[in-house]
Amino acid sequence: MKWTVSMALGAAFGTAWTNFGAFLIVALVLSLPSVIVDSLAASSVVSTIVSSLVIAAMTACGTYGAIRMMAGEKTSAGAMLLRIAQPSFWPLVVLSMIQSVAIACGLVLLVVPGVILLGMWMIAAPVMVVERLGIVDSLQRSAELTKGSRFTGISTFVAAILLSLVVLVAGLAVIYVGLELDKPLLLVAMVEWLLGAVYMALLAPLQATIYVLQRQEKEAITVADMARQL
Repeated sequence: MKWTVSMALGAAFGTAWTNFGAFLIVALVLSLPSVIVDSLAASSVVSTIVSSLVIAAMTACGTYGAIRMMAGEKTSAGAMLLRIAQPSFWPLVVLSMIQSVAIACGLVLLVVPGVILLGMWMIAAPVMVVERLGIVDSLQRSAELTKGSRFTGISTFVAAILLSLVVLVAGLAVIYVGLELDKPLLLVAMVEWLLGAVYMALLAPLQATIYVLQRQEKEAITVADMARQL
């Protein structure tokens, strides 16, 4: 049976909600360096590098946690955070940078190439984490797995981001209206950090969920089997 947008969103947000505490702690810890760098008004280059590290780390931790949790196993925030100590983390950083630059260039130049690359490479990171493939092989494997379902995958990505942004924007509105502008900037910054972490926690299982659904559809492999590969 082919998976659908509603199926993917239900599984992704369901996993995030059921284990929200663990995902939130991971997001808070991993996003802290980026918050510190931004508060110091560092250069855009430094900020971009730190953001790339944060994205890669959240992907590694989120993929591990989501798949283990979807398989019915208990996974703590500490267990997820240990994933960034794995040797495979740095290739994942490079993979994330390649994806970000290529997709961004495609979107800026002609839009369509960027969308195509997003559809092809949307699960390259989970492929690398679970199947322990290299950068090029992970991109190729993602392209193979997503073939025939790329529009569904892109639609799921867009819908998940928009829904998560609603939560983020609502929270920010509460900050600036409820806390008002005369509150200490440190307090506002801390609340913004928390809301940013909530946004990351909600999206943490997304790529892993699409990856699981793709493999279930094309290879009839169970989530438990995938969890054993981690």
